[in-house]
Amino acid sequence: MCEVNITGCNIGHYGDECLSCPSHCTNNTCQMQVGHCFDCEDGYTGPMCEEVCPEGQYGKLCSFRCGSCLNQEPCHHINGSCLFGCSSGWKGDYCEEICDPGYFGFECKYTCNNTNCLNNTGCEPSSGHCTSGCFSSWFGPFCQDCAPTYYGDQCNISCSDHCQNKLCDQTTGYCFSCIPNRFGVFCENQAIIDNVAGKESIASSFDSNSNAGFVATSVIMVILLIGIIVYIVKQKWHSNTTQSSRENSTQSSRENYKIPTLPKQTDEYEEIRNKNTNGECDKASEYSEIA
Repeated sequence: MCEVNITGCNIGHYGDECLSCPSHCTNNTCQMQVGHCFDCEDGYTGPMCEEVCPEGQYGKLCSFRCGSCLNQEPCHHINGSCLFGCSSGWKGDYCEEICDPGYFGFECKYTCNNTNCLNNTGCEPSSGHCTSGCFSSWFGPFCQDCAPTYYGDQCNISCSDHCQNKLCDQTTGYCFSCIPNRFGVFCENQAIIDNVAGKESIASSFDSNSNAGFVATSVIMVILLIGIIVYIVKQKWHSNTTQSSRENSTQSSRENYKIPTLPKQTDEYEEIRNKNTNGECDKASEYSEIA
């Protein structure tokens, strides 16, 4: 049976001038009067299928939505493929498949850190963040950081309650500082404050190891003190002995050296009288010392 040609145009043409049907009409057929397509090829829309699908849509009658294309780029308007790949956490030709459990990121090529995720619940496929949070000793988007109140290779040892704000070195566990009245690398020692006669005195309370060290140190100090005292006494005794010896020597020298006794000298005088030629009595006028 032959197809009836009302207008006189061949199939695939329309109008008085028998123009070609729009190129994206399905099977290249259209209404012979005005050229409207009966149906459009995939990826096109409009009365004459002259428009591509709106951004984010593709396929037959533009009835499909694009998948999770990288950077929210539009997909191909005909087949829906993402031209630059998928967004983080998605895979597949149309980027409509989420990453398998335990994987995340671009092309789903990264492994989740399930070890530190709470209850090993896995991670969020696009970012890798633990979906249910972290174990109490871990924190961070990937539960990769040890909480500041824990330490050790497995971040499973709690800092001492006596550390200031319970903060410690995450390798050694040593406290950065202690709460009041505590001291030691782990703030394990307690300082007991007593009020005696209005004055504060601090008595240290040590553990058994600290007591042993304190006793040993005390014994050594006592021995040193006794040695110093003995040395001082000996030095003083030696000094006194030397001084006494010197004094005895001096006294002996004095006794051995005696000043000779000289005979007493008596002064004798002889009176010399002068005779006066005038007949007066002689008068003592001069004295001369007679040796």
